[in-house]
Amino acid sequence: PDLFNTISWEEVVSLEVNSISTYIGWRQSPHCQPLGTELINWVKSTNFKTGKIHHLSSASVYTGNQEFFSEFDYNSATNNPLLNSKQALEKLVVDLCREKESKFVNYRISNIYGSGLTRGFINESINNLRNGEPVKIYKNFDLIRDYLLLDDLIAALIDLRLHGSSHKTLNISTGYGVATSQI
Repeated sequence: PDLFNTISWEEVVSLEVNSISTYIGWRQSPHCQPLGTELINWVKSTNFKTGKIHHLSSASVYTGNQEFFSEFDYNSATNNPLLNSKQALEKLVVDLCREKESKFVNYRISNIYGSGLTRGFINESINNLRNGEPVKIYKNFDLIRDYLLLDDLIAALIDLRLHGSSHKTLNISTGYGVATSQI
């Protein structure tokens, strides 16, 4: 069998899943789409059994200066009424795992760039340059972000899977903020 299977929400809600580990990544908040509610209900149902959910989250859980941040700056296990969408998804994963008596890890992934990717400042800039188009800067020229190569993300996820951390939130990043002007 394949080590990883990727299936759409439409497919997954019609299946019964029993796995040791399940990786979940949301393109946007599931609460913003009708199918999102259906997916959450399916995860809560007896048709979905997993020992551990690996949630591919985002460094967007942090607010304010993102040059330096820590897993302790925002705790997804606490009840905070003013959550941004990424924080709400992390809390949803924590709550679902408590309900299902499963383990979880929230991976807070910084801005990814690499071959084949099109979204994000570095990826869009590389694609524009390849196509003879200008680099577009939409916001502050000195906006600081942590950028991570796709290959490094994959290596980190494999290493962390082997390590077996549970009930944690982990940053996957370089730990170094870079301004748009430096790029």
